[in-house]
Amino acid sequence: TKIQIMKLIINFTENPAMTRELVSCKVPSELISLFNKEWDREILLNILTLFENINDNIKSEGLASSRKEFSRSSLFFLFKESGVCVKKIKALANHNDLVVKVKVLKVLTKL
Repeated sequence: TKIQIMKLIINFTENPAMTRELVSCKVPSELISLFNKEWDREILLNILTLFENINDNIKSEGLASSRKEFSRSSLFFLFKESGVCVKKIKALANHNDLVVKVKVLKVLTKL
């Protein structure tokens, strides 16, 4: 079910018009635990795609300069302001799965 939920959320992130609402949502800090190298490939690729889409949409929608409007418990803060996601993604660069490594490098080059 985690994979199905991730795919549903990824579908939302593929629509830039949904970005402001999506990144405004309050999220549990435990969401960051999805960047865990122990998860299987599909979950890691989904969470990396989620982060990549949100990052791309924040840039394309010009939301980075609007960061004051997002609360500390928002998805925006977790993904962009806290720095925790970037650290977790960098840690995945040492993953033993080549496909995950390639995706990590792709995401990191867009930051």
